[in-house]
Amino acid sequence: MADLISLPFIRNQLIKVKHSVMQAVTTILGDHVQLIDRSYEFRGLPSRTYASIFAAGEEAGISRLYGGIHYHPSINVGLSLGKELGNRIRCHKA
Repeated sequence: MADLISLPFIRNQLIKVKHSVMQAVTTILGDHVQLIDRSYEFRGLPSRTYASIFAAGEEAGISRLYGGIHYHPSINVGLSLGKELGNRIRCHKA
């Protein structure tokens, strides 16, 4: 991971990887927690159901790749950082 962070074009992208928090939450709560996203119901769009919080986080990450916001390595590093964060939080709660 240190090699990726040292690359200047990825370092800037890592700052924006907020979906990694979803990975941290999944690590803490488990992968069995279903998520229903009702963000755009006010616009008349249907809610979206995800099998897990992590599945929603993965979709959020890949959408940023398609939108040209992130590079694929930064998405993967963000998910890894989120998992590590979740592990550290879980260890401190015990």
